[in-house]
Amino acid sequence: MGYGISSGSAKKQLTQPYYITCSPDSYVNIRSSGDLGDKNRIGRATRGMEIVDISSTGDMNWKSVTFKNGDKGYVYADYITDQKPQSAEDVYGTQSLSAHDKNDYVGNLQRSLMELGYLGGTVDGDFGTHTDNAIRDFQKDHKLKVDGIVGSETKTALFNATHDVYDAAANQKRTTDEYQMERWRNLTNDWKARQGRATTDETPTTRKAPGRLWGESKR
Repeated sequence: MGYGISSGSAKKQLTQPYYITCSPDSYVNIRSSGDLGDKNRIGRATRGMEIVDISSTGDMNWKSVTFKNGDKGYVYADYITDQKPQSAEDVYGTQSLSAHDKNDYVGNLQRSLMELGYLGGTVDGDFGTHTDNAIRDFQKDHKLKVDGIVGSETKTALFNATHDVYDAAANQKRTTDEYQMERWRNLTNDWKARQGRATTDETPTTRKAPGRLWGESKR
């Protein structure tokens, strides 16, 4: 499903991440402006790369985007989707990755290793010594064949491990939100009890206790 917003210069405030969509082992050009000129290519985005900010342009076919890794530029709107990557091939391609490879999928591999704490430094798309050591450590920890080759089994394990990190973060956020809401209810009910009118089903939009509680603005 493609992504689209109205034309103009309005910025889209994202409530969820968006991603690049294209054929496996393919890529989308990142451009310095919204046109197809050869000279304005400034980078490439692979399938599944996460977008954290989108602005519309004067041409509905182009969007100004910021990727999770900090890269910025213009991307054709048809290559933007709200569908989260569903498989390891969406992120790391269909071919095995190993030492001395240099491509965009190595960059995705490096990002995953960084998110999992196996690799430091910056993403450069170069499968060098540090990336090789990091993937071997990952393979050892996940009881895979330790050969430094990112084949189908290592890709799947890496994809699952990365999504486990995302899911754990989401679960922690939900837990925190639930805790804060419960705290709001308890504080509100304590205040109402002192006023002789305690209830359990009122929300912050119907009545607020004195003081700044969770969910209230600082104003």
